Amino acid sequence: MPPTEEKPPIDWSPSLRHALALIVLAELFVFVFSWAEGRPWTKDRCLDLAATAVLAAAAGFCLAFARSTLSALRAPMPPDDTLDPAARSLRRQYRAVYWFSVGMMLLGCALLLLFAVSIGTGHGEWVSWFPSRGHSRYRL
Repeated sequence: MPPTEEKPPIDWSPSLRHALALIVLAELFVFVFSWAEGRPWTKDRCLDLAATAVLAAAAGFCLAFARSTLSALRAPMPPDDTLDPAARSLRRQYRAVYWFSVGMMLLGCALLLLFAVSIGTGHGEWVSWFPSRGHSRYRL
């Protein structure tokens, strides 16, 4: 493959940093909230904390993707005066899709973080508005 066609290596460090930061943030919130309520330590709490960590990591990956997409949107663009109307329209459509994906990733991050914290603290009523199927232990 010529060097111009090689794919650049993927840098996973921003995604991992965001995931670890949100795991720490969610677990800290769960520990402080549980300490304030005086919840006893049980075997089920280990599963709750693991579920909190997994959901917070997924939220971190969503946040990292939203940030990388947003940085691509905010990059300087050449003026579109020289483009024909069809290309100008496509550019606006692509930008709208990118903005929509940033919004959806941020919404997904917020929802995942909310679910992580509600599972970790044992407060399923925080997400009781979310429709669920079946009977889970968390009563979402």
